[in-house]
Amino acid sequence: MERRRPAAGAGARTIPELLCACADRRRDSVVMVESGGEAVTGGELLDRVSRGAGLLASRGVRAGDQVAVDTRSMGWVDVAAAYLSVTWLGATAVVMPGVRRSDEHGLLDARWMVGEEASDAGVGVIAPGELRGAPAASPAPAARPGGVLDVLYTSGSTGRPKAVVSRHAQWAMALRTEVLAARAGRPVAHRGVPIGVSAGIHGVMLGHLARGATSVHVRAMRDLAAAAEEWHVAELHLSPNSAREVLLATDEVERPWAQEVRTVRVVGGPLTTDLGLRLTAAFPKARIVSFYGLVEAGAAQCMKVFDPERPDSIGRPLPGTELRLVDEAGNEVSRGEVGELLVRNAGIQPLRYHGDEALNSAAFVGEWVRTGDLGTIGEDGEVRLVGRSKELLFLKTRRIAPHVVEDILARSVPPGVEFVVLGLPTGSWDEIAVCVAGSGPPEEVAAAVAALERVKGPFRPGVVRVVPEIPRAPNGKPLRRLLAEQLSAR
Repeated sequence: MERRRPAAGAGARTIPELLCACADRRRDSVVMVESGGEAVTGGELLDRVSRGAGLLASRGVRAGDQVAVDTRSMGWVDVAAAYLSVTWLGATAVVMPGVRRSDEHGLLDARWMVGEEASDAGVGVIAPGELRGAPAASPAPAARPGGVLDVLYTSGSTGRPKAVVSRHAQWAMALRTEVLAARAGRPVAHRGVPIGVSAGIHGVMLGHLARGATSVHVRAMRDLAAAAEEWHVAELHLSPNSAREVLLATDEVERPWAQEVRTVRVVGGPLTTDLGLRLTAAFPKARIVSFYGLVEAGAAQCMKVFDPERPDSIGRPLPGTELRLVDEAGNEVSRGEVGELLVRNAGIQPLRYHGDEALNSAAFVGEWVRTGDLGTIGEDGEVRLVGRSKELLFLKTRRIAPHVVEDILARSVPPGVEFVVLGLPTGSWDEIAVCVAGSGPPEEVAAAVAALERVKGPFRPGVVRVVPEIPRAPNGKPLRRLLAEQLSAR
């Protein structure tokens, strides 16, 4: 049977259309690389997806079904092939994040899982090797623009992770496949942005396919230099945590490959002044940019080119992104006043939480998404955040975001020591608490604790504790709520 291929031109409406657009433009060009592993061209990726979709169809998977994709047990290329095979059939990919599964990350109604193993009763397992070795097949793509694309989970940094539903048109239309015809493939290395989160699936994997990039996944920090030199990497795609890892490998960032980097993208958390300055020094020819967004907002984002003179800014909205600031009653506030930030992707329906209408009613106002972040919009159009309403520290003199306090305290802490700031309620205001990761060199950890205890002024920590490690969500965000629970229990 001949495969009926979707349109592959500009303005793709489904993810299979985006994949076909990439395959047509990059048939013989490498589009996806696992450092130290395999590399696939656009044509090879399309063939693998067709074979995988045929195998899934033979197992009874149909449009509208849910299939779990266990990102914990597979590499980037295998996860991408599995995800694209599922969504080719119009089925929903339930993406399990790159952490041990628990009741916080359910399989929902999935009867099948692509991965190495499944402990959940009643779930059939399809190993990634089966997809790779599937016989040739040409199933017609069954995805539709309004059909459900995937279910991914929020980070859980301020509460229980929530399942968020995306539809094909919400991402295919936002990613703009016309850029495939406008530029040559750009080598992009990424590290620390797990494929099990929205920034990984949507921002990196689908985003790089839409851009026609050569997407190089770096498994370990020791592989970064070799991968960058082999593929002549011009761009890095990092989380704040992985960016710090890059900077700690000082012997590597001084190598010639760092001089070839022209762009460093930081996603999944705030770009602090300290981190921005260190990245600027390590990659002197690169533009350092950060992106602000959240899973529920889809492709609606703000972008900031790093400027140490604007440490509290998240930049300006990207084309297609619209913003509003509202008070507690939902009324718009005047420019310069503090309000809650609402965002939307103009012309594209917002995402939704899976099976929780009460939560949807609270989080979405028409096409607008409530971010939970408080901030202002200045006369220059820059968006500046006061902080996240659920994470703000309420001090005697102000409300302040914990990452701002971390940026201030970082001046006193050895760069190789991890630490996180959080607030502990005392009744009238919050006490600043600092948790220091004890996994670093003992002498540096001890020096960090001593330095923090010597801090004077309004940001002096009231509590300094050494913890075995900093708990993090799959996207690298520190789970302050878990640390606060631990400290409160003590």
